[in-house]
Amino acid sequence: MTTHYDDKILEHTSEWITTNALVRRVIGDKTGIIKGIKELKSLEYLESRKIGNTIQYRRKDGIQTNDNFNKIIKIKQMNQDIEFEAIEKITSLTTKSGKLSKKAKNLLEHIEDQIDMTYIVMTRVKYQEQLGIIQHRMAQKRIVQLESFISKIMNKINTKYSKDIKSIQEYFQNHSKEYRFKV
Repeated sequence: MTTHYDDKILEHTSEWITTNALVRRVIGDKTGIIKGIKELKSLEYLESRKIGNTIQYRRKDGIQTNDNFNKIIKIKQMNQDIEFEAIEKITSLTTKSGKLSKKAKNLLEHIEDQIDMTYIVMTRVKYQEQLGIIQHRMAQKRIVQLESFISKIMNKINTKYSKDIKSIQEYFQNHSKEYRFKV
């Protein structure tokens, strides 16, 4: 699962920056920002170094190797399996009053986080293609793989909860965000 701060973290890490300075620049929940930093580091979007007692982070702008990309795909598949299991367990997304249940909100939040991270990866792939770091053919293959993740989960959720489509649409409309990732 990713955080809502990923794009801002990546925006402010073009140069080495300490954890505290990054938290001040991103502005928001300190715990959420630190969680986002750790997840981006585990996905190898950030590199770190320790100087004295402080840890500094910097965005990795180099080529994303096939191994790194495959690692991301593997993590996405594991998360998608978790989402599919949750979809099978939850019979309805809405309560009798027509509002989303707590389990439904958690499921949709997890799906939204995965979709957001997928868009971040796609943006990075497109940027690397523009710079000529990766070939057009490889970039398109990666983008198709990433788009298939989004379409699989959305097709599954729309099929299973066809009577709750309006609630699903409202949730994603109210929680969508615009990416302003600056390179």
